[in-house]
Amino acid sequence: MPQVSVIVTSYNRQSLLTETLNAILNQTFQNIEIIVVDANSNYDFFALINSFNNSKIKAFQNENHGIIATNRNFGLKQVTGRYIAFCDDDDVWLPNKLEQQMKVVQNNQVRDEPIIVHTNTILFGDDIKESVTKKTNITKFDDFFSGNPLTYSSVLLSNSEWVHFDENPAKRASEDADLWMNLFIKKYNFFLIKKPLVRYRVATSSESRLNLSFSYIRYIYVVIDAILIFKIKKFSNIKFAILIMKSLFKFSVRKSQNK
Repeated sequence: MPQVSVIVTSYNRQSLLTETLNAILNQTFQNIEIIVVDANSNYDFFALINSFNNSKIKAFQNENHGIIATNRNFGLKQVTGRYIAFCDDDDVWLPNKLEQQMKVVQNNQVRDEPIIVHTNTILFGDDIKESVTKKTNITKFDDFFSGNPLTYSSVLLSNSEWVHFDENPAKRASEDADLWMNLFIKKYNFFLIKKPLVRYRVATSSESRLNLSFSYIRYIYVVIDAILIFKIKKFSNIKFAILIMKSLFKFSVRKSQNK
């Protein structure tokens, strides 16, 4: 049984998916399985997977109707590992990404308490200058008020019944942040590796910029939803108000840029 199950969801990104899978297969930590869920791409997906000729890869196709959380959950149903890692089909892991995260797991696992290990990332893209994120670790719910504090493709976490993405369309593009909040409430222990171990591709198309503008509003919804569902009372009203104002400002700016 593999120790880590890696979930990759994909749609119509044949060349990028190839790069992503090669980076995962070339990890220095090799006790893994790779679950690839494709949303019925318009190329021969299974031929691409077969070209790797690697038994670590388990390939599936499933229609998600534009809700990426659907295929992430489909992938979660296939996992057999004690730990789960996620990677988008256009991001690239550095070779020692999983090895470094599993060292943190081994050094900090206490009485089988669930754990999340995330890392900083290198932002890159066709029209941007490369830069490194400066994430901070999560110690209180207020830490979510500065925006999504975890990069999806950097996360490794303990497998449990709580790992499930909300498929509500209102949370699209923020369903990962919704999961991090839920797991924080469920007492997962969060650890940050400050070193960047993932190359995160920043999309610059007009459609991507428009989706990003709406994500600011959806993030507010996700935060409010978590506060109401879990009846969270201990948080900074000032920081929450700043989150709302910043998100609305970013939304208006992005909308104007796409006119």
